[in-house]
Amino acid sequence: MRGVHGNGSVTCAVDRDSGGDITSVGAGHGLIGGGVAGAVSMSVNLSAMQARIQGACATGMVVQSVGRDGSLVCVADANAGGDVTGVATGWGMVGGGVSGELTLAANRSEVQQRVSGMCPVGTFVRAVGLNGSVFCSEATEAQTRVAGVCPEGQSVQRVLANGNVACIDIGITATAAFSLTTGFGLTSVGGSGSLNFGVNTSAIQARIVDACAVGSFIRSIGREGELVCGVANSGDVTAVQTAGGLVGGGVSGDLTLAANTSFLQRRVHEACAAGSSMRAVHMNGSIDCEDDAGVRQVNTGTGVWGGGGGGRRDGCTDTLHRLDRCTTASRGHVRRRQQHS
Repeated sequence: MRGVHGNGSVTCAVDRDSGGDITSVGAGHGLIGGGVAGAVSMSVNLSAMQARIQGACATGMVVQSVGRDGSLVCVADANAGGDVTGVATGWGMVGGGVSGELTLAANRSEVQQRVSGMCPVGTFVRAVGLNGSVFCSEATEAQTRVAGVCPEGQSVQRVLANGNVACIDIGITATAAFSLTTGFGLTSVGGSGSLNFGVNTSAIQARIVDACAVGSFIRSIGREGELVCGVANSGDVTAVQTAGGLVGGGVSGDLTLAANTSFLQRRVHEACAAGSSMRAVHMNGSIDCEDDAGVRQVNTGTGVWGGGGGGRRDGCTDTLHRLDRCTTASRGHVRRRQQHS
């Protein structure tokens, strides 16, 4: 009520605030309607939201599209879930494809259509068309049955229209002598008339037509292709044991033997430089070298003669008031020297 008049009538206005907290209703995505006064209505915006789907496609049909109002548009199922994804054509066929309804047909450019025509009496088929039709000719154009025979020593040169034959001399008679020699890998039976040839299995291996059982192996192949089989792991050796100087061996499987380098010396593959000599040889063949510690040069001083730089060298000493005897191996005699006082 906005006011009361003197006659008792009143003036009313819309209540902008009836005491509730909601002052307006707005529509967001997927909704329409709303407002700020009065009875406000809202609904789903079918241009933005999908209405509930109603109905179903019949058997053999699939959903092609769904309308805004939930209605379905159905089409025939082009792929009912089979394993075939394409049909290709080979020789004598045309058509095929990978989708939709496929059609196959005989390729009439390669395959003869069934012959359906026939020639009348007194004529014969001269040709057959692609569509199975026939082309006929008069019997006078056909070859008369051949009835002639050439005499011995001649052969047919041509056949005449009446069936007779024209013969020609070939220069060979029944009594003519000839020979046929077989080469490597062949045998023959007979020297004239009908000859038989075969493979010489003593020179050529016949086809192998057998097989060894599981767990066995081919030991040998015979001339006629027969097999002689042996049982796997059937050898006479049942174990390989090692003695001094070797390691490895065993009783089954692939066995390995090797030299025992803790017992045998590995080959020496190094050398010491000049002026040095081997001090030690290791198990792996390597060596330790050291300079030669022996006498390399003997020089003489006062009262000593001899010496040298190689081989055996003797030194001789002159002592006071006595005679020394010194042997020189290179000269083979005794020298005496007197020390004078």
